[in-house]
Amino acid sequence: MKLVVVHKSFKIRGGAENLILWSLDDLQRRFPEISITLVSENLPSPAVCTAGREIALNEHIFSWPKTFYSLAGVFSGVDAVITHNFPSMLLSSLALRIFRNNSTRLYWYCHEPPAHFFDKSADAAKKRFSNFRINPLRADLLLKKAGVMMERNAVKRCTGVWANSRRTADFADEIYGIKSSVLYPGIPDYFFSQAETGKSVREETLARYGLKKNGFIISAGRLVREKKFDYLIRALSLEQNRLPALVIVGSGPDQTRLENCARECGTRKVIFTGFIPETDLDLLYRLSLFSVALPADEPFGLAVTEAMARRSIILFSSDGGAAEIINNCENGFLCNASSIRDIAQNLVKISRLIKNSPARADRIRKNAFATAENYSIKAFNDSLVKRISGRE
Repeated sequence: MKLVVVHKSFKIRGGAENLILWSLDDLQRRFPEISITLVSENLPSPAVCTAGREIALNEHIFSWPKTFYSLAGVFSGVDAVITHNFPSMLLSSLALRIFRNNSTRLYWYCHEPPAHFFDKSADAAKKRFSNFRINPLRADLLLKKAGVMMERNAVKRCTGVWANSRRTADFADEIYGIKSSVLYPGIPDYFFSQAETGKSVREETLARYGLKKNGFIISAGRLVREKKFDYLIRALSLEQNRLPALVIVGSGPDQTRLENCARECGTRKVIFTGFIPETDLDLLYRLSLFSVALPADEPFGLAVTEAMARRSIILFSSDGGAAEIINNCENGFLCNASSIRDIAQNLVKISRLIKNSPARADRIRKNAFATAENYSIKAFNDSLVKRISGRE
């Protein structure tokens, strides 16, 4: 089988990019009979595929003829094309149609419908779809509407549309008038395997960041507004006398604002580590009291399965896609991430449970790990191969 995977760019390594690279690595090791070509504006380094093509995949219509010609050459003689995110799906669909390639099957893995479908005036936690009541005198908006109509037509060219959560699938179905299916993202094996570390290594790692075992809460991610670290800091400040330190791992454009937020809240219990090695992050997850992820309206949220695989009790936003795999109080906890008070109450509740009911806390950790095992990259790729082979 010949397969092409198309994604706009790997300049920034977010959840979508990680999933693609993990998937390609596993596919090439376990399915050598599948020949894979990766197409992107910026191919990852080091190369993850033996075959890669750098092709401009931008939204500017004047560059499209060259893009279509380049894509058509790559797609010739290919069995299936899997596209990720805008504008990869639109450009791939148009290239197949213009060059009358009816033999290649087109699939779209929808991480989230493009931002232009959302009303920017809406609350970030309650995205609404734009109704496109456009002033006919605004040429730029007319072009935008034309682009949206093209995209809706392009989706109907797809043999299959897969979404990363039921929440995302419902969005896609409403926008495009289709029936998509859910294919939850997976994480690689190394999240599940606990490295053997001696007491001295654990103590050195904790000392490096000024921490004590089981004496901190961890939250990791890119420091941007959408991750709501400021809500978490403010929630901690409300109950700081009853909560341990909060360790925020990661870097990003919002770091200065978050540091100022901690100072304004009058709490010294927030520790910013910046970017740290994966081995240190893995150990901190396992040595922490519990973990927290409160992204605004996250389509899925790989932080949940990554924490579960590390046997960490996770507190997650109830409106995120990964909330679908959390059974509240059984394999994790859910909260209203738009309410600082609700976040604070849940932080205290989990801290008390771990202190007063260690057996129940251990059971939640075991349940979390068992849940994560269902969302490995192997499970993801097994389902993906069945779908593109017509066996599922």
